[in-house]
Amino acid sequence: MMKGHAEIAGGGFGGLTAAIALATRGWTVRVHERHESLRTEGFAISVHLNGLRVLDALGISSEVIACSTRVLEQRRYGYQGVAAGIFPLKATYRVPRQSLISIMEARARSLGIDIQYGSQVL
Repeated sequence: MMKGHAEIAGGGFGGLTAAIALATRGWTVRVHERHESLRTEGFAISVHLNGLRVLDALGISSEVIACSTRVLEQRRYGYQGVAAGIFPLKATYRVPRQSLISIMEARARSLGIDIQYGSQVL
């Protein structure tokens, strides 16, 4: 039974997350992306434990972890570059933006989400 229909403005991380979450709950979804493809500017993003929980709920955490680099610690520096300490990190990964967007796009398409490129919402 269809629960509703959503039109989502933007095919970035937020828009695709909303689209996948709604589609897994029975909604039909159309994503409007004003560019001709999903944008992947930048190198990578850090995903921490809460982010992994979201990716797990979207059904893509194992794929994302497979293409990520695990970050084991964070080094912090104070004034004039003086080391302030090394802090261990739990479940933190560096994910290439291109990989994350590609995985999210594939998941969206597998759920029947319609992604309209060159579709600017006014």
